[in-house]
Amino acid sequence: MKRVLLFLTLLLMVTGVMVASEPVAHLELEGRSVEVGVIPTDTIVEGVMRIRNTGDAPLVITRIFAECGCTTPSSPKDPILPGEWGEIKVRFNSKGRPPGEFRKVLRIRSNADNSRELFYIRGTVRRQYRK
Repeated sequence: MKRVLLFLTLLLMVTGVMVASEPVAHLELEGRSVEVGVIPTDTIVEGVMRIRNTGDAPLVITRIFAECGCTTPSSPKDPILPGEWGEIKVRFNSKGRPPGEFRKVLRIRSNADNSRELFYIRGTVRRQYRK
């Protein structure tokens, strides 16, 4: 009986070491913010955040949350394969926004091991001068 238990224990230890880990995606951002510069009031500007899958499984962006209705993200439709790059497009509408600097947060949800990442869109709304 001791030999059987010893054999089973060794078998479990060996097979536990030999089992390969599950492939997983890993999301890496090219930067932490999309800079759109100085923009006039009542305009729409677009920016791009580049992302890379540094894992060994396809990366699927499930959802991107914007802080407010003035910011609209657009995520890649197809999975991003390991080692490949993808883009998240961001539109910012300055209509009704007060003049000055802005920074809006965008939250990314995905199937990656770091499944919750965030980045910003930044810029300055220029004051409209009247003649």
